Amino acid sequence: MHFGFSLDKRYDEVAAIVKEHQLDDEMYRIYDTLIFFENTDAFYDIEIKKSEEAKEIFLRRRAFLVFFTQSQSYRGGSDNLQNWWNSIIMYPKVEDNLITRMRWLKNNLKKYNQWNEFEALVKDDQKDICLLSYVYACNPNTEDKASHADKLVNELFTYKNVWKDEHKRKFAEIMLWDVRDFVSDKEALKTTAAFYFNGNEVSKEYQDILAVLGEQNENVAALREHIAAIDQFIEGYDRFKTPAEEKAKIEKNIFDYLDGLTPEIRLETLMNLKGRDLQRMCFVYLWRADIENKKEALLHLFVNSDFSAHDINEKLFGEDFPNFIKGEDDPNLEMAKALFEVAPNLFDSDYSWEKSIQSAAVFFLTSAHLPSVYDYFMEKVMAPLTPAGYKKKQVIFSSIYTTQYDTKINPSLNFSKEQIEGVLEAMIKLFLRDGGNSDAERVIFYCQNPAAEEWIRARMNDKTWMKQFASIQTAYDPLDEELESCFESALEFIEEEKSK
Repeated sequence: MHFGFSLDKRYDEVAAIVKEHQLDDEMYRIYDTLIFFENTDAFYDIEIKKSEEAKEIFLRRRAFLVFFTQSQSYRGGSDNLQNWWNSIIMYPKVEDNLITRMRWLKNNLKKYNQWNEFEALVKDDQKDICLLSYVYACNPNTEDKASHADKLVNELFTYKNVWKDEHKRKFAEIMLWDVRDFVSDKEALKTTAAFYFNGNEVSKEYQDILAVLGEQNENVAALREHIAAIDQFIEGYDRFKTPAEEKAKIEKNIFDYLDGLTPEIRLETLMNLKGRDLQRMCFVYLWRADIENKKEALLHLFVNSDFSAHDINEKLFGEDFPNFIKGEDDPNLEMAKALFEVAPNLFDSDYSWEKSIQSAAVFFLTSAHLPSVYDYFMEKVMAPLTPAGYKKKQVIFSSIYTTQYDTKINPSLNFSKEQIEGVLEAMIKLFLRDGGNSDAERVIFYCQNPAAEEWIRARMNDKTWMKQFASIQTAYDPLDEELESCFESALEFIEEEKSK
């Protein structure tokens, strides 16, 4: 099956052996495989009975398998070029591996000088395939390079969220660099390059693009010098093996060096540092620093540090942990809110974004009771349901309104009677508006704040009030029964808290 899916000629050899020894009569899986390939066109007429979505996934994966297996043996032969093209027309749509295939094609057409063979292979009606514009722009035979280069820039920006992970971004950087001299839409080139080179502005490729735009950075030589100096400080550092004293010394050297830079150069330097450990150290530095306009650099470091809630700890933040916000007038309060609001499309994956929300919540562990912070989270909780909003609600429920898993700190213990009752009332409103919600139920179940006791006892003893939830079904029982269990559990937790 592998040889068949990848259009490998060895499939014919295997099939001949199977038939010669009549193995297809004895082994139904082999028989089904032979029937599949004998009755299916190599590219299009594939019958997937389950669903169209399953067919999409099948074709996309098979297209990349054909590309991957055939490209490994590419030696300039026409068969390999044909098979590469087969992998494109098999699934001629935008997907994450397409950027790899187009870069590979251009490099090998150039290496083996097969531009003429390529032109004969690719017909005019197939020029609309995404990113094929890159190959045409780099083709020495192409006369109107500007139109193809402009199209490439537009495609890279339109589908920027498809190729946003670090590996794919590097492909996009080189593509933009390759066509920089041909692009006529300079504003589009500027916008697209700014996205893909974000955090890599001091690279030669980006500076070459800025030169074409007439916007070279006068600070680039100094920035490279500062980055090299900071990299030298952290050379040999190992987050797990470096002793605490040595780590403290490294941090001091880096922080002292940054202190010696002007605010403008300092922020530019921080935006271009590489390496997760270094970026995390510098996030701590910038969090503490009193610098105007630091928000962009702080968010950049936060996104690229790939924090989980477990990483926001005393080991990294020292005496700042967990009292990150000192009061309503703390300038970092707005910074903390900004961390919670970072857009999902800035992260490599939904998983990384979800971790970032959990991390951002840790910055509020001892300040969630502040009026403006309390109102901020209540607004999030009561907002209409959206996919992103739902994830944020889950984090608020599990990290702000109950005990945060990693730190074992319960921010809601600092809530006033009015505040904790407001949270519980909000959960009830959500049930009546949106139906059963296990995360909201847990807020009540694990409520530890003694100030909530009066509200809970009054509600659980009001049979008329409880009946309004009887028609709402949860995963297990009607909601009135679930709530009764939640109230009983909450009272037990409250008694434990009162006894401490």
